[in-house]
Amino acid sequence: MKTNRYIILGTAFVLILTAGCGATPASQALVLPDRPEVVAQPAVDKAPAPEAQFPIGHFRSMSGPTDLVLAFHDKHHYQVFMDNALLDTGTLSVSGIQVSIESTKCMAEGAKAAIYTWQYEESDLTFQVVGVDSCAQRREYLTGDFEPVFLFINLLPAPDRSGRTA
Repeated sequence: MKTNRYIILGTAFVLILTAGCGATPASQALVLPDRPEVVAQPAVDKAPAPEAQFPIGHFRSMSGPTDLVLAFHDKHHYQVFMDNALLDTGTLSVSGIQVSIESTKCMAEGAKAAIYTWQYEESDLTFQVVGVDSCAQRREYLTGDFEPVFLFINLLPAPDRSGRTA
């Protein structure tokens, strides 16, 4: 009997508390003429997206007949290889989704740095020139899609002259 009394008192207490917190029924709502109805919108967290990280590593061109590889060693230096031969080197400066690229060969020809936007999604790296790139060679090797190249290091001992491993 005592337990039932606590249940009834607890239920009554909860009802009294929630009665004041409920929404006003439409029949009792105050409507002002010539004023639009205001609808409450939930707050949306608009935190800025984290800044994308420029990819570091080796990337092979997925288009073109030759084996072209871009090697980004850090956010400041790169190399370009064509058919395993060094084609060009240079420096880059990354700022958000834009990268300023200077090429040693292009600078020797009098061309200045060029600005590109970069995008790296689903293992696909692409560059798009912003404005004009006056260096034809740099424009050519940055055109197309690039995929990551995974380099494997042989950790097995090298065979001796007889062909046996140590």
